Amino acid sequence: MKVSVDNILGSAQRINNRRQGVDNSETASTSETRRNDNARVDSVADMRIRQLESELRVVQNSLSQNQVALDGMQRLRDDLAAGGSQQQEILNNTRFEGRVLLSEFSIGDINPELIDKGIDNISNSINQEFVNLKRMLVEVDNIAAADMISAQRANELVSGVQTEISRNSDLAGITSNINADHVRNLIS
Repeated sequence: MKVSVDNILGSAQRINNRRQGVDNSETASTSETRRNDNARVDSVADMRIRQLESELRVVQNSLSQNQVALDGMQRLRDDLAAGGSQQQEILNNTRFEGRVLLSEFSIGDINPELIDKGIDNISNSINQEFVNLKRMLVEVDNIAAADMISAQRANELVSGVQTEISRNSDLAGITSNINADHVRNLIS
């Protein structure tokens, strides 16, 4: 059997070509998987941002409703201290989006303890909404720090949350000095 250099080189070339074909198909498969994974991560991040935007609207609505109810409760307490002549008017006029908020109270049952309990319940709800706002703020900052969304979209959502916190911080008796830029710098 006569083996020539040309035959050996030809065989080596065929083997090499087969290996490169397998490597190229593996590389293409790996590249496609990475693209699919990136698309899934982007999709999940975008979906979560939309959920956070929706949650922010719910929290804003709840805070507004609680603010109106708290104002009505405080007016009831002040009226009760002054003799209670305006109770029915206050109960009827404490409304949010056309709905009477203090409908669970009736004129004969109103007393300082009941009003204080109502104010405490509303204050607890407001404090819980602030906890939710701060959680949303941290989550948006984390998503933005990981470059999963555009900086503009993150800043819009962060500013919306911060606006809501600063606008209503006196309700919860808290102050917030969260600065998105500082948080991003610390994370980086």
